[in-house]
Amino acid sequence: MLRDVGLIYLAALIIGLGTQVLQFVMAHAGGGDAGHELEVHDGAEHDISHAETESGIGGTAALFLSMRFWTFGLMAFGMVGASIHYMKLAGVLVSATLSGVFGIACGLLAAAVFRNLTRGVSSSETSADAVGQVGRVLVPAEKGHAGKVRIQLKGKVVDLLATSESDLSEGDEVLVVEMRGTDAHVEPAPLKSEES
Repeated sequence: MLRDVGLIYLAALIIGLGTQVLQFVMAHAGGGDAGHELEVHDGAEHDISHAETESGIGGTAALFLSMRFWTFGLMAFGMVGASIHYMKLAGVLVSATLSGVFGIACGLLAAAVFRNLTRGVSSSETSADAVGQVGRVLVPAEKGHAGKVRIQLKGKVVDLLATSESDLSEGDEVLVVEMRGTDAHVEPAPLKSEES
């Protein structure tokens, strides 16, 4: 029985942490864009899913429906529970209670923080203000294939899916010339003239 409880904590930790790692890898490999249109950053990587931005569900109930709640909650539940269980710091009931409280608290905190960060710049503001901004390519874009660019907008770092008529490599400087829905159409940025 006690061994089974430890396995539950380990499974929760592996699922929560594994999901976070997978999201990180997919976002940096360019595969994490499915179902995600716009990313707004305040110094930390995160994204806005359709479910979190378009559901219209408000309040605490929406936090419990967030994928962030479940991934961070499972990770915290597993980490605290496994630590207490395998270090034999407390009994089954105490470890289950503490890990449950920490899991729920961390899940709610993560979901609330990411929700508040995403309220800084709406997609309509981005569409209106992004044109003319210079940014850098995060995920290479080829003609006919979308990539991702990062721009500064209203004091926030914003990542946008981007299309281009030119092949763009990671790190290239680009100019947003048009917004097509939530996707930016970009061109290589004009070279800055050297001052004499």
